[in-house]
Amino acid sequence: MANVELVARGVGAWRQRRRTRRSVNMWIGLALLAPVAVMTLVSAFWTPASPTRTAARERLLGAGSPGHLLGTDHLGRDELSMLMAGAMTSFQIAILGTAFGLLVGVAIGGLSAMIGTFFDDALMRVCDVLFAFPSVILAMVLAAGMGAGKDTVVIAIALTVGPAIARLVRSVTTQVLHRDFIAAARGYGRGKAYIFVRHVLPNISSALIVTAATVFSSSILTDASLSYLGVGTQPPGVSWGRMLNDAQANVAVQPMLAIWPGLAIVICVLGLSLIGDGLRDRFDVKGRARL
Repeated sequence: MANVELVARGVGAWRQRRRTRRSVNMWIGLALLAPVAVMTLVSAFWTPASPTRTAARERLLGAGSPGHLLGTDHLGRDELSMLMAGAMTSFQIAILGTAFGLLVGVAIGGLSAMIGTFFDDALMRVCDVLFAFPSVILAMVLAAGMGAGKDTVVIAIALTVGPAIARLVRSVTTQVLHRDFIAAARGYGRGKAYIFVRHVLPNISSALIVTAATVFSSSILTDASLSYLGVGTQPPGVSWGRMLNDAQANVAVQPMLAIWPGLAIVICVLGLSLIGDGLRDRFDVKGRARL
């Protein structure tokens, strides 16, 4: 009996340490993300200079130059202004891609779980087909038909993460449908749509919140990758990936041109990942969707 109590105490202490570590991780993630979020909000109203203004006489100035805190690029554009404008672009694309991906995933996963039978199998096979395409390849295909731009990146993100979210929603919805309160709702004659909105969604919301944090971080990375490859934001628009693309020709002369946007991407992705881990432990969500 004493051994059982010791084991129980040990397990409880281990769980408490794990929760504390996860909580610390979430606060670290918030601390990393907060400055970027503030910079993004400020960029909507003010930047030190126009991020698209070029000046041939101010090309490739180093950090700390008069009037240019982080220097200028090969066209004389202010690096700090571009970094701020790029944050707004990256966040807009990531928010839209995540939102559309969640809508697609919840709709498909919910319909699949609620209707079942052949309809369930057909939707899951469609998801498998879409899930097989990496976001970069899918964006290339879309760009061939739609042209490169922000819309292409948003659609590529939504179509890539949507099937993964649909799988998650279908799985957790199937588990919820076996609970007693669902049987009681059916006994009262409630329809499938009412049951899903009124009873299922509130019970899977924690899993969706955790997934949204993970999708948001991957969306920022996807946007940066596609913009770097020339599929995303087009000139004169500014994004972090576009800044990396422009910096590669002069990285030997002015390496900070690549370091600033690269550091911003790393901080955002790392911060959001830590926040997602903290939320996962706080909501006690088991497992992780493969996104």
